[in-house]
Amino acid sequence: VHNAGESFYRAHKDVIELFVLDTDHARQDPASMNRQRDWLRAAVASSDAPWRFVIAHHPPYASTKPGGGFSELRWLETIDAEVIFSGDAHVYERLDLGGDLLALICGIGGQSRANFSNAIAQSRYHFDDEFGALRIDARPAGVDISLRTIDEGGANICYSVTHIET
Repeated sequence: VHNAGESFYRAHKDVIELFVLDTDHARQDPASMNRQRDWLRAAVASSDAPWRFVIAHHPPYASTKPGGGFSELRWLETIDAEVIFSGDAHVYERLDLGGDLLALICGIGGQSRANFSNAIAQSRYHFDDEFGALRIDARPAGVDISLRTIDEGGANICYSVTHIET
């Protein structure tokens, strides 16, 4: 469902509801940032899905970004969701934002990878050795999110598994 011509939306599949933001426009236009913030708060509050995941291209926190991430998006940590997924930083990083909110950056699926030098305080695990993607296995009482890579022999290798339970 698209939001009246805006480039942010929500989608519900089984036990997961995704809330997809357009952080490119939000970062350039304060009015768009405000619309997306207001929409996201209301949309997440109205969701009856067991698992509510926010997807934003730019991470509010990231060890590989100047200033530790995109501070103008740090209002995302006030959203009542379980996970914030982002990319842009070309690494995998799991961050603890306090409370029950988890942030996962998975930007290692593309053409390049970044390197870690100094992890920020919120960083709990990071990986930059290979390209990869996330696999999400969700059920009503829990979610497993695993970082998977493809090695040169073509085998999936799981480097990190995050378990979330209700």
